Amino acid sequence: MLKMPYQIVKNKHGRVNRQNVERLTYNRCRINIEEAKCNNAIGKNSRINKLIGEREKREMNKANRARILTVIMAISFIIVLAGIADAATITGSKHDLSSTSGGKYKASGTGADQLCSFCHTPHFGSSATANLPLWNRTTTASGYTMYTSATIDMTTAAQPQGVSAACLSCHDGVVALDALMNKPGSGLTGGALTFTPAITGNKMNATDNPASFISQNLSNDHPISITYDTTKDTKFIAAVAGKVGVLPLYGASKNQVECGTCHNVHDNSVSPFLRASNAGSALCLACHIT
Repeated sequence: MLKMPYQIVKNKHGRVNRQNVERLTYNRCRINIEEAKCNNAIGKNSRINKLIGEREKREMNKANRARILTVIMAISFIIVLAGIADAATITGSKHDLSSTSGGKYKASGTGADQLCSFCHTPHFGSSATANLPLWNRTTTASGYTMYTSATIDMTTAAQPQGVSAACLSCHDGVVALDALMNKPGSGLTGGALTFTPAITGNKMNATDNPASFISQNLSNDHPISITYDTTKDTKFIAAVAGKVGVLPLYGASKNQVECGTCHNVHDNSVSPFLRASNAGSALCLACHIT
């Protein structure tokens, strides 16, 4: 309470001036009332200030959480990109035929610095390989000897299909490595490329590429373009949603075993371009039941 000085005034006869007393009493009461109002207002303002402070604190916490989440997402994105760049890439692998390659072969000539053009093109891709992404190579439609065995109960196509035909457009040695449908540069034409070390006719062959040259004789290779059907052979693990474990199946019905089932041409982190390690025959046992 405010301590306001006041004085009772006596008149000339020594008597207390009643009017002054009443006026002083009134003034004192009014001071007390205003003081109470002031204290009440201060109390209200304190509660308001507290509410405002709590709200500001919540907003700051919300903003801080948003900033932290943004940082976490950015770091995660960078880690994912770094993982992709490190693992799932053909750069520097044996599938990198560009002039800047760190792989086995380097091409030289017009457009030889382009990494993707040896397999893909943004325009005028092969119409014979509809299931392949803008394929830049011609494929061989016939002349293959497919794998046969008395133990096979599943159906094998007469000739390689889909992604297997695409792989063989290099690995069968029939089509030259630089025989591209749309060569780098302006238009559909382009000069021949040369490779270092040299490849006879720019085609894979048993002499220059003994490990990767498959030829058209597939009779001694794992069967491809075969319909994966465990109702015909129960010694295989059933596929789920077009995959057997981590191994993808191909074709319109997602039930065809092709080269890409076991191999990933863009990722050589498990050599030779395997989709999973074959330690302890793990890759084989992903499908086969012993």
